[in-house]
Amino acid sequence: MSEKIYCIQCGREIKEGLLYCDRCGQSVAKSREQQSRNKSNRRQAEQLHREQINRKKRREAKEIKKQVKRRKARRRAAAMGVAAAILILGIVCASGAYVYMTKNSSIKSMDEVVSENTAQSSPAAQTSGQNTVSSSGGYTGMGFRMLEHNGIYCPYPESFTQTTPSGGELIKLEDAPGGAVMTITEEKASGDARDMMTAYYDSVSALGSVTENRSGTNWYIVSYETDSRVRHRKCVVTSNGALCYDFEYDKTSGSADAYQSCIANLDAEFTGGQDSQ
Repeated sequence: MSEKIYCIQCGREIKEGLLYCDRCGQSVAKSREQQSRNKSNRRQAEQLHREQINRKKRREAKEIKKQVKRRKARRRAAAMGVAAAILILGIVCASGAYVYMTKNSSIKSMDEVVSENTAQSSPAAQTSGQNTVSSSGGYTGMGFRMLEHNGIYCPYPESFTQTTPSGGELIKLEDAPGGAVMTITEEKASGDARDMMTAYYDSVSALGSVTENRSGTNWYIVSYETDSRVRHRKCVVTSNGALCYDFEYDKTSGSADAYQSCIANLDAEFTGGQDSQ
């Protein structure tokens, strides 16, 4: 079937075999030529349209690939950030644990304390007179007086001079020639003896070098030194509270060795009667 031809002048369908339009007389050859050109233009337009569509699809596919790559990159960055945060947290925790263990490495366990107490013999308190306790060696020639408070017996050197308490102490004494000071104080018990020792250790470790720290069922001992001073504490904890004595002296004092011996005897006699050191 031949293709229909329409007059370019009046639009009338040209019957087959005519050379001119039977309505307006327009040449059929011109109408056929024009129609052929229109068809070619239409094909070109359609081809151009298809190419535009294909280019658009290619651009969209390329953009989708870029978006996928960006999402993967963001996920990798997020994963690396989480891993870095976990690593940093682990380092911080490990550092904190190391510092804590280093700081408390010298604290003796209860088993060590019990073994130490079994191996050592504590000098017994010997009463000579109503309120005087004699020294058990070491601090030769020095007698002691005894302070009893809520069932806790705390000896103190008889030769020390009693002074006016300045910070709520039960008693305050000084040995002016040797530069020593001894105070006896009462505190509110906060936890068991080991808990109190740890709290006191933490408060003084920044002030000087801790040289001794140990505890028993109802007592603890902590000693620390600064550049010029030595400070020693023993505290006995009972249901009524805690009674502590602090002994401080100058490291360069000529009586330093005597004071150390005196502290050993004070520790032995300062007890609540439950778990002497």
